[in-house]
Amino acid sequence: MPGKSRNRPSPRPTLARRFAVRAGFWVALITGTVLAVLLTIQLLPDRVSLRLGQAAPEDIIAYRTVRYLDERETERLRAEAAAAVPKRYAVDPNAASEADAEARRFFAVAMEVKSLRAKSAGRPAPAEAELPPVLRDGPLRTALTLDGATLDRLAGQTAGVVRRLMKEPIRNDTDDLSRLRRRIPGEVAAFALPAREHALLGVVASAVLRPNRLYERQATLEERQRAREAVEPYYRQVNRGEVILPRGQRVRQVHLDQLQALGLRRPHVDLTTALCLVLIAYGLVALTGFYLYHFQRRVYRQRASLLLLAIITTATVLLFRLGASALGLKLSGTQLGYVGVIFSATAAMLVAVLIQPQVGVFIGAMMAVLAGLIVNNDLRISILALVSSVVGAAVVSNIRDRAGLLRAGLYVSAANVVTSALVSGVTSPDAGAELATGTAWGVIGGFMSAFIFALGATLLERP
Repeated sequence: MPGKSRNRPSPRPTLARRFAVRAGFWVALITGTVLAVLLTIQLLPDRVSLRLGQAAPEDIIAYRTVRYLDERETERLRAEAAAAVPKRYAVDPNAASEADAEARRFFAVAMEVKSLRAKSAGRPAPAEAELPPVLRDGPLRTALTLDGATLDRLAGQTAGVVRRLMKEPIRNDTDDLSRLRRRIPGEVAAFALPAREHALLGVVASAVLRPNRLYERQATLEERQRAREAVEPYYRQVNRGEVILPRGQRVRQVHLDQLQALGLRRPHVDLTTALCLVLIAYGLVALTGFYLYHFQRRVYRQRASLLLLAIITTATVLLFRLGASALGLKLSGTQLGYVGVIFSATAAMLVAVLIQPQVGVFIGAMMAVLAGLIVNNDLRISILALVSSVVGAAVVSNIRDRAGLLRAGLYVSAANVVTSALVSGVTSPDAGAELATGTAWGVIGGFMSAFIFALGATLLERP
């Protein structure tokens, strides 16, 4: 029937819609793949073959941020902690009394031997064997020539000297005993004795002195081990873009440790980082498709617009990621971040003019995320890139002549400078230096974005 034929859906729009969906899928897939490659292509750094003491032929810059264990510094700190623990000594409570008793015992034996010899016609007395060998010969012979009263007096004087010296710590593993023995002549000199008595008192006092502090080796080692274990491992951090070895400087061990931590001595790909970057690249592409499908359906259904959007984003990321390397420039992390701000604003401006202003703002936000991600999750760079992109997209959305291009450069530069100043005041401890750097890069970045935008628009503008 005629009415039914009019209500029958035409197959051609359905096929066209399916083709558009498939084309959009392939554009998204290819774009995500290209972005993933661009984000991960520099994960394998050049190998640095430097030896200890060799001069660096060029500046060696960290290509990523890494926190690593400094084993040598950790060991040094632990050794210091162990060395700071004093030796453990056990106090011998009987050392002083034993020394005093031995000193008195010598003079008692001398009087006993003298008495026995007088009775037994010079026979040796059994008590002589009780004396230390150092006191049996010369000192005992000298003592036998003295009378009993002198021996009693010398016994008291010797015991007094020994008691005074034994009050001081005498460690058995140091020269404390030798040091105190050298003090004995000065102590004995106070008695004003004849030379023979002076020498005898000194010899006896020196012989009976003994250590009163006994080194406890095992207890000391255990306490020092506890001190070592209490020291936390020492970690160092190398930030992305940091010059770890300036050109011409001699390589030290700390430099080799940093190169090892960065993987520059034996380069390898960090698979976890690579996988995360790949997923982020595809995720941002999917998020862009989600946004276009729900809020910019007309752009979503235009294959030419999707293709142009893919070209703009991949081209700007390519310039951002590889531009400095192609020119042979080694940029620090902050400098690389400002380059990211330039290309984020450029992408937003191109999309705003060639596709749609609202889409340009969204793409600028996505590019700001990428810029902050590439420079080690720097929120400051993401904020700068976002503001620069929004201002750039807004200014060029109604551009009509070259004066508008100049105005765009001025507005984006002003936005960069103001935003950089505000963000530096919040995040940087040295706001003055950051303000000067941010101002210079902000002005340069604004006009560079406008210049690259003009070139890109000329190349991509539809006839």
